Amino acid sequence: MRMVVALVLIAGLVGPAAACASSDATMSSPRVVLEVAGAKSDPVDLVVMDLAGKELFRQPTGSAEPLSSLHVASAQVAFWRGSGAPYELVVWNIASKGLKVIESSSLRPAVGPLWSNDGTELVSLRTTAPISYAQGVPLAGTAEISITTVSTASSRTLASDRPFIPLFADGTVVAGTSLAGDRTYVVVDAHSGRTTHVLDTTAWAAVQPTPDRDVVIAFRESATPGAYALYALDVRTGAQLSQISGPQFIGPMPAWPGRNEIAIVADGELKAFDYKTSSTRVVLR
Repeated sequence: MRMVVALVLIAGLVGPAAACASSDATMSSPRVVLEVAGAKSDPVDLVVMDLAGKELFRQPTGSAEPLSSLHVASAQVAFWRGSGAPYELVVWNIASKGLKVIESSSLRPAVGPLWSNDGTELVSLRTTAPISYAQGVPLAGTAEISITTVSTASSRTLASDRPFIPLFADGTVVAGTSLAGDRTYVVVDAHSGRTTHVLDTTAWAAVQPTPDRDVVIAFRESATPGAYALYALDVRTGAQLSQISGPQFIGPMPAWPGRNEIAIVADGELKAFDYKTSSTRVVLR
């Protein structure tokens, strides 16, 4: 069993803003969504479980590599279906258990679909060559980014002036890691494709977006093997805004909708780090 579609439908942790918008009683308390497959070549199932580990229901994806992506607030999972062209981008509504095909592509998806913050759009990346994350190694092929409106299943191509991996979208901009081999984080206008900001990330091991388009969490290797120092950076200026005290062993770091917080697990506790104030609170022991 592998947990790829993290994490929890956090209704019990963050309040009604993150609860699924359905009267379905089965979705009134926290749930975990997992990708489950018996072997690498077998089609993957999406499984919804309660926090005691009891399976509630599942949805087959029809793909061994669905690249699933969960939008917590709307309780929807997007995934790619098909073992060859055409590949279908499918949205599964966990509450209603409905499936909807919203896009079809002849190109193989390169990464999982990216939800916009409000859950109305999905940003997809397809490439004609494998992605390399090594510094100084640009993408050998071409990259295509599409933006699809979930409700209407209408798609458009984002004609950006540089290839990048989408990591953040909010309807006005799409941002992510450059594929030009130059180790930068780029912010692109979601309509014109024009680059609006470029952040040099050569000094960092990696960066992760936050719900704020102008703030990212940057990872720097620490003296503790496998642990990283975490900083909040201003995307526009590169200035350090705050820091999480002490090195952290990095796992999934989801964000709280409507708050300036990301979740971290440290010392056996689930904690919320406020990247605007540098404060940390314990959410769950």
